[in-house]
Amino acid sequence: MDPTPGSLSLSPRRFNPLPNPYDIPGTRIVLDFDDQPDEYLDTQIVTALLVKVRRFFLNHIQQAGDGDIPLGVQSYRIRNIEFSFESHPQFRIMRYTDVVNVIEGFRQKMEREGYRERTAIVAYQLDDGHEIETGEVDVGRIKGSLSSTE
Repeated sequence: MDPTPGSLSLSPRRFNPLPNPYDIPGTRIVLDFDDQPDEYLDTQIVTALLVKVRRFFLNHIQQAGDGDIPLGVQSYRIRNIEFSFESHPQFRIMRYTDVVNVIEGFRQKMEREGYRERTAIVAYQLDDGHEIETGEVDVGRIKGSLSSTE
């Protein structure tokens, strides 16, 4: 699906789609995307947002070391686009490096399949191959904001 005429979004690159669920290479993190067709987002804003959030977490890791993500929902915004995640502490606490890896997984997914609103359940793979859910991540329009085509 291509962006609607007049959209600020760029057409997605036409590579092979990532498998779903997607095991992020070099990690034990698995992203299970809800791949319902959603509107395309402004590629430049999404890219800038992912870079901003990644830089924030890398700076935190550099200054204070890796650690557990505070409980609750955290969100980061640029214009009308938001990156948010929620850690599910009843299973496994997400760490700062986990979020950096999740951002990379979202970047790869969007580069290959288009910059659309996306939600993914984040799971952690145990030594025995089982997975435990650790959180949920969303990239999309801030609720109540106008789309980029309006």
